[in-house]
Amino acid sequence: MHRKRIFWIGTAVSIAVLAAFTLLFVDVGEMWQAMQSANYAFVVPALGLYTVSLWFRSRRWKFLLGPVAGRDLKRPLLPVVVVGYMALNLIPARLGEIVRSVYLSIREDISAVGAFGTVLLERLSDVLALLLLFALATVAGSIATGSVLSDLAQSLPGGLATVGFVALAPFVALAAVVALVVWVHPDQVEAWLDGILWFLRPPLRARLAVGLAKLLSGFLSVRTPKGLLKVFLWSVPVWIFEIAMYYVIALGFDIRPSFGTEVQFVAAIVIFGVAGNLAGVVPALPGNWGTMDVAGAGALIAVGADNDAAAAFALTVHVALWVPVTIAGALILMSDRVSWHRLNEDAGKMMRSATTITNDSPLEARDRSEP
Repeated sequence: MHRKRIFWIGTAVSIAVLAAFTLLFVDVGEMWQAMQSANYAFVVPALGLYTVSLWFRSRRWKFLLGPVAGRDLKRPLLPVVVVGYMALNLIPARLGEIVRSVYLSIREDISAVGAFGTVLLERLSDVLALLLLFALATVAGSIATGSVLSDLAQSLPGGLATVGFVALAPFVALAAVVALVVWVHPDQVEAWLDGILWFLRPPLRARLAVGLAKLLSGFLSVRTPKGLLKVFLWSVPVWIFEIAMYYVIALGFDIRPSFGTEVQFVAAIVIFGVAGNLAGVVPALPGNWGTMDVAGAGALIAVGADNDAAAAFALTVHVALWVPVTIAGALILMSDRVSWHRLNEDAGKMMRSATTITNDSPLEARDRSEP
C-alpha cells in the first residue's frame, strides 16, 4: 500500500510539472518539429560515453565495497550497476537502489544492508560532483561574454566573485556535512540520532540505531580524508562522461546557435545535466519522467536556449538514458537466472523492515544457494 501511494504521488507530480511546462513554455507542434529535424546519429557515440560513465560507477562502487566485503569480489560489478539502473527506471521511490543492493547480495556473500550504505554514500558523492561541476560551469559561463550568466555577473554587487561564491556555497556546505558524518565515530552519530528522535519510544529508537549502524558500515572506505577524497575523485569522471553524453546528443539539435561561444554552450549543457539529475530527489514516476525533463529543459532555457529545441533535446536525452540500460538490465537478469519478481519483493521487504533490522534479518541470513 505504501509503495502504491508513493507511485500515485509521483505520477501526479510528473503529470503536473509536464502540464505546466507544456502550457507555459513549449509549443508541442514546434517541439515535434525540432525532434523531426534532429540528427540522431549522435546518439550512438553518446551511448558509448554513457557506458564509460557506468564503468566508472562500477569501479567507484568496488572501492566502497572493499571494506564491507573484506575481500576481493568474485564477479564484475558493472552488470549489477546496470540492473540497478533498470530497477530505478521501473519502480518508484528510488527502490532501484535497494534492488541493486539485494542483487549484489545474491551474487556475492555481502550484506544487502551494508551494500545499501555504500549506495547512499555514492549518491552523496554524486551530488557533490554535480554541485562542483555546476559551480565551474556557472563561473565559466559568467566569464564568457554575451551570455545570460555573464549579464548576471555584471549586474550583481561584487560581479564574478559573488557568482563564484554563491555557486560554490552548496558544494562546500554539503562537503562539510558529509565529512562530519563519515569522520565522526558511528557511536557519536547514533547518539545524535537518539537525541533527535527523543520523541520516539526507546525500543523504536534502539531499532533505528541498529539499522543506522549497518548503514554506516558502508562508509568504512571513507573514514579518513584520503578515503573521502578518493570516492569524490571517482565521482568526477562518472559525471564528466555522462554530461559528455548530453553534449554529443546536443550536437544533433538546434541548440548550439543560441550561444555565442563554445564555452557558453558547454556550460549550458553542464547546467542542464546538473538541474536534470538533482531533480531526481522530487517524487515522480519511475525513471524521473517529468521532473528530469522539465528541470533540465528549464535550466537550458534559462541560460538562453530555444524553448522547443531544449524540450526536444531533454526528451531525447531521457530516452537514451532509459531504453538501452533497461533492456540491458533485463538481459543480464535473464542470463543470471534471477527473478525480477524476487528482487522486487526482497527490496520491498528490506524497505519495510528498515526500522527492525537485526543481525538475524532474513535478508542477511537467507540461503544464497537459492537460484
